[in-house]
Amino acid sequence: MFEPQHTVNTVPASGAGRTPALHALVTTARAAGTEVWLTDPGERHHDLADHVDRHGAGVPGSIALLEAAAALIRERQDAAFAEGAHSSEPAVRVLVTDLPAMIQRPEVAELLERILRTGRKAGVLETVIEETGRDAFPGHPYLRGQFATLRSSGC
Repeated sequence: MFEPQHTVNTVPASGAGRTPALHALVTTARAAGTEVWLTDPGERHHDLADHVDRHGAGVPGSIALLEAAAALIRERQDAAFAEGAHSSEPAVRVLVTDLPAMIQRPEVAELLERILRTGRKAGVLETVIEETGRDAFPGHPYLRGQFATLRSSGC
């Protein structure tokens, strides 16, 4: 089952099973009825684009995807406030790959933090994909501490 929290999922490095591990994450989320959005700042995961609901290619596309996630949270919060109940919309899992390629941009850290603070109640959760032995949050220990860490299971 996909975790109902923001997570860091450690996967093998490129060439050691990374794509099958990512595909397994996407398949698991989709099987649970969750929409899957994928940031792809390094443009290395075009093979997964057909299997996700939204694919942000390149750094600009990935930032736009995070901005769309933050906007979706606001929309769902407004709808819940107006209706006086939680949204019945499907959950959204934002898979953030290759975070070191864009984390130094101030807007990225701010977007990640905003989604962390407000996303769970709106059904929008983040999973940061971290390669084994590589820190996904260079220079941002606070963000790292806000995520539960999971290890991929032998993918």
